[in-house]
Amino acid sequence: MPIAAAHSRRKRPMILLEPDALPGKANRWLARRAQRICINFEEARPHFPNPLITRTGLPLRPEVYLPEVTPVEAQQHFQLHPDRFTVLVIGGSQGAQALNEAALNTVQHLPSGELQWLHITGADHYETVRATADRLGLNGNYRAVPFLQGRELGLAYRAASAALARGGAGTITELARNALPMILVPYPHAAGGHQRYNCEAMATRGAGIVIEQHALTPQLLAQHLLELRDCPQKRQSMGEAGAAWAIPDATERIVNLIEEAV
Repeated sequence: MPIAAAHSRRKRPMILLEPDALPGKANRWLARRAQRICINFEEARPHFPNPLITRTGLPLRPEVYLPEVTPVEAQQHFQLHPDRFTVLVIGGSQGAQALNEAALNTVQHLPSGELQWLHITGADHYETVRATADRLGLNGNYRAVPFLQGRELGLAYRAASAALARGGAGTITELARNALPMILVPYPHAAGGHQRYNCEAMATRGAGIVIEQHALTPQLLAQHLLELRDCPQKRQSMGEAGAAWAIPDATERIVNLIEEAV
């Protein structure tokens, strides 16, 4: 914010990028001084007074999208069973305790072998989750890792059949780019409730299922996951809806706008 304000006072062009469906206060304030505004969600458009708005999408690291890798190859990389319905649990870079607990409880709720899990716990939670999994004997159909990044995260997306995730803009965009059906649990304490708006935007498009954290039970999560497993048409429809929303060349679009402005 201070850097952008100083930049504006020097009469230099300013381009804003808003990743969320509900813009934050800083971007709403800076929008009056921006030459162009780049948005990820179309839902953000009405919140800006500036008419020079372009939906560019959100730039992603190229290594998180690996279409050349088959799901079977990715599953084998993580020592998972090939061709088994695989749930990716991803709570963001720090992990999410509520998602960790929900995953472990749901693994216990389902008969062994119904699903397999690739669980990104977050580094701070890994030892606790791993100890619990060992105590419960969750072997074979469950794999926990503390953190994945770069190509390893791209491989996790390729290994997955569906994802259980928070509602951060980056995670949602990466899942959509990989055509993954999403079960989204918005972080209830996110500033302005922006994760809820992101999740609802994907649900409206048919790309995601939203479960509020207070309603996240093993029974409900298992119900949605088994429905996705048993209905390939629904998985395909949700994946295609997400992929249609994601913009593959977001970086190039933003760079072009910057070059036009300067």
